[in-house]
This record gives sequence, C-alpha cells and structure tokens, in this order.
Amino acid sequence: MTNNNLFFLVKDQNGGFHKVNRADILFVKSIGNYLQFTTNSGSFTTYGSLQSLQTVLEPDARFMQIHRSFIVNLEMVTHLTSEAITINNQQVPIGRKFLDALKSGFVQTNLIIL
Repeated sequence: MTNNNLFFLVKDQNGGFHKVNRADILFVKSIGNYLQFTTNSGSFTTYGSLQSLQTVLEPDARFMQIHRSFIVNLEMVTHLTSEAITINNQQVPIGRKFLDALKSGFVQTNLIIL
C-alpha cells in the first residue's frame, strides 16, 4: 500500500476492520496506546500511536498534528483561536509547541484580509 491512497484499513478493538476514507477524518486523538478516530460517520478506537499514523498521513497536507494528542483534518476546521480548533462543533486543543507551525502553515496559507 502506498501512503497516497484515498483510504486505509484500521483494525478495531474487536478484531474487525474499518475502512477509513481520508476525506472523512475529522480528527484523531491519542489515548495512551490507542487512537480514537472521529470521522463524519462516527468514531472508533484502535491500537496505535500518533507517530505511526503520521507515517501513513504524511504526504497528505490536509492533516496536521496540533497537540501532542491530536492530529486534525485542516479542511474540516470551522473556527480557530490560539487555544483551540473547532471541528464539527467539537473543540480540539492546540498545544503551544504546535501553534507557530499552525500559524505559519495553515493560517498564513489560507488567510484573506478584507
């Protein structure tokens, strides 16, 4: 499998597999040794680390780690402050060490001054 696929399969806690369309991912939260995927169609938990997930998502510029425990789909952001991102009416915190990268990447690239 190449990392550029539109989807990938993730084994869930029950031994089944979830087909995850990259475009449907809202955000992923790390909880210890587990990852909780929140997508347009719901959420599920699997064993894994954000570091291993970043390897899969790396070539896809819409995904960014914004906190030690969160990777978000930047296309799904509806509101942004210096402390949190809102996606689908859910707030995701922004870690201080990730704020500069978020500003220089996502904000600068998409900012329109009227």
